[in-house]
Amino acid sequence: MSTRLSRLGIPARPTDRFAEVIPTPAGVGGSTDVTECDREPISIPGSIQPHGALLVLDEQRLLIERASGNLADFVGVQPFAVLGAPLSRAVGQEGAALIEAAVAGQPTGRIGPVLLDLAGLAGDTVVARPCDLTLHRAPDGRLILEIEEALPTPVTKVGTTANALLRLQATPDLTSLLQQTVHEVAELTGFPRVMLYRFNSEGDGEVVAEQIAPGTESYLGLHYPGSDIPRQARELYRRQWLRVIADSGYTPSPLLPVQQAGEVNPIDLSHAALRSVSPIHLQYLQNMGVAASMSMSIVVEDQLWGLILCHGAAPHRVPSALRTACEQIAQSVSLQVEFRRTTARLAADLRAQHLRTVLVDQLDDPSPAFGLLGDIDVEGDASGSGLTGIGLRDIIDCDSAAGRLQGQTVASGGLLDEVTADRLAALLRARSGSGSGSAASTVSSSVRLDLPDAARLLHDAGADDIAGVLLVPLAGGAEDNYLLWVRRAVEQTVNWAGEPTAKHQSGSLSPRASFALWREKVRDHAQPWEQAEVDVTVTLAEGVTSRLRRLDEMALVATAARNANLFQREHEIADALQRGMLPDLPELPDLTLSASYVSASESAEVGGDWYDVFTLPDGSIGIAMGDVTGHDLSAAAAMGQLRSVLRSYAWEESGPEQVLDKVDALVAGFSMRHLATVFFGRLERDEGGDMLLRYANAGHLPPVLRHPDGTVTLLEDGLSVLIGVGVEIPHESATCLIPAGSTLLLYTDGLVEQRDRGVSEGIDQLCAAVAAGPFDADALRDHVLSSMVPGRREDDTAVLVVHVR
Repeated sequence: MSTRLSRLGIPARPTDRFAEVIPTPAGVGGSTDVTECDREPISIPGSIQPHGALLVLDEQRLLIERASGNLADFVGVQPFAVLGAPLSRAVGQEGAALIEAAVAGQPTGRIGPVLLDLAGLAGDTVVARPCDLTLHRAPDGRLILEIEEALPTPVTKVGTTANALLRLQATPDLTSLLQQTVHEVAELTGFPRVMLYRFNSEGDGEVVAEQIAPGTESYLGLHYPGSDIPRQARELYRRQWLRVIADSGYTPSPLLPVQQAGEVNPIDLSHAALRSVSPIHLQYLQNMGVAASMSMSIVVEDQLWGLILCHGAAPHRVPSALRTACEQIAQSVSLQVEFRRTTARLAADLRAQHLRTVLVDQLDDPSPAFGLLGDIDVEGDASGSGLTGIGLRDIIDCDSAAGRLQGQTVASGGLLDEVTADRLAALLRARSGSGSGSAASTVSSSVRLDLPDAARLLHDAGADDIAGVLLVPLAGGAEDNYLLWVRRAVEQTVNWAGEPTAKHQSGSLSPRASFALWREKVRDHAQPWEQAEVDVTVTLAEGVTSRLRRLDEMALVATAARNANLFQREHEIADALQRGMLPDLPELPDLTLSASYVSASESAEVGGDWYDVFTLPDGSIGIAMGDVTGHDLSAAAAMGQLRSVLRSYAWEESGPEQVLDKVDALVAGFSMRHLATVFFGRLERDEGGDMLLRYANAGHLPPVLRHPDGTVTLLEDGLSVLIGVGVEIPHESATCLIPAGSTLLLYTDGLVEQRDRGVSEGIDQLCAAVAAGPFDADALRDHVLSSMVPGRREDDTAVLVVHVR
């Protein structure tokens, strides 16, 4: 029961109540449970729906291995007359030639669909009616040829498919996307009911969008237990985009010769549009008054995310062209849901990173715990982040929060005081075995069910409203340091389509019993903590621990301020922090890499210079160099965020200019008050074996390219405005061929700009130094640094050398 209750607390996502396995109806053999449904061989039924005929072909010789019993209804030839014969026996010479050409043009994977009109083909078939043919490979490699009576397809509907996809892309949010989806499918197919289920992690679901004809009962908002769709049906839905039942009262047409029980290599019809479905499912549809059904899968990150389901009260066939259009819609919606989820996650991660950075920066001596409240004086703030006064309650959604740092406890929100917070934290730490050096989190959405001793403590303290707790002890330092968030109990009412725990005892199905509204009230539960929220708190705890450690280090530095080594100590701390934020260079087969970060000699601040090299999914190499305006932790935090965001977008986009456009848009959207220069390029082999560099440059200094003959070139193309100036100005890209033996050098302005030397003069000197330098990457890096900044450095400097072997 506790599992189901926890499931109910999560905003339900969709499921298919009308999946292919339901308790056995009358006349099918008594009561059937879910485990029996899980074993039903729905991929190898041995029969098809009779509104079409089917042939199973050996691909090598195009000989007919099996034929459906109704073959003569469509091509005028009896099935046993074509078994073992060439394909031309059934579809004529011209039809066989066209199919053979289609197979040859697609030697692997899925073929087609190939659309033919038997009525227009010459041969020895006696065509009873115009037919369309579709062809695909079964998972076992055999060819499946499906023959259906041709249906007229309205030109207006086929022509509007592209516009439908554009309308879906233009929807502003997920809710409107799903509602527009059912509307478009209803318009294309003519079904009087089109629903969209969204699944949750438990497999349970909810009807989240619906398009129905007037007078049709609404199912919008109803929830369905995950047991309605057995395991093998879910897997089939994940692999196949579309399923159709033209008439739930059909009599199956068997494949001949009949498939025998225990057959070693039965015919897999997973991807066949004519595949016969479970008789249990058919009886269930009939009892519901559903005569025709069509469903499309929404697959996100290779998981079944939802289903688009169409129902009709009368037999209904959808032309193959419109089925293809619906399949395209399902694929488009899947991609859009995945993109929007990824974008939302990235935006949430970036926001959380901002909040963590600001909050951690508030923790300062002599009382770092007060920084957890966010109630600070922000006058004169010079961080430039625009995010000040951040407290624990801003990090994740909660009703109250508390924390203890260095012997001092603070609380906000009013649900619990400092004493109760300390007692609760101590109890939870003892219960989980957390001690000094351990940071096991405690997470519960119902303390009454999960943590009865904690519930008693809260009751005694007059805090009965608290139902959800999230405690993160801080590793290292004082044993009693912790961060704590709590949530109030929220009574929830969930509308189920029938009682989710009810067992079907009778041998017949009753749709009214199955779909009668059944409400369940859930008490003593808070809104569940999402895993992403738990991850955010754990990362925050790590940042707080690091900050406390740094405060200790800074206290040591302050103590040492009386001696002449103060500056050196501060410089070492800043340099170590900066170096810790820069990545290790990867080992790459075609490139020799060398990089160096040199901190400024005349300050002890962390800078915003950075570089990065990483491998992308298509095998190309991403190289980046950037510089964030300003210094100290604010610039360093912005630097880390920009590098993470650029990596994420480089993973998705192929064009460097598109990557920088997205980075710019995200910076603008979160009002990061920093300007930054960024150079980003993709290195890949061209057809001649040389390296091709595609790059875009957002205000960064031009890289220096040394050719194999020792001459140098500045890569000055592709230059556009800085990140943070304005998203209305798009970035540009350029390409450059980099032959083997060439060396590319990227750098920040600290290398070329000095008090007594302008940038232009510095770049000229750098080109000369590169031209005269050694060919070894490490040696060239050292030569450039010693040539350009031989004495005290006025600014921090980053250098990246990329040598193409």
